[in-house]
Amino acid sequence: PKIPKGTRDFTPEEMAIRE
Repeated sequence: PKIPKGTRDFTPEEMAIRE
């Protein structure tokens, strides 16, 4: 999936974990 701004190499799912 596309990486939203503010992330490095994380997908939205990973960002939910790395909040």
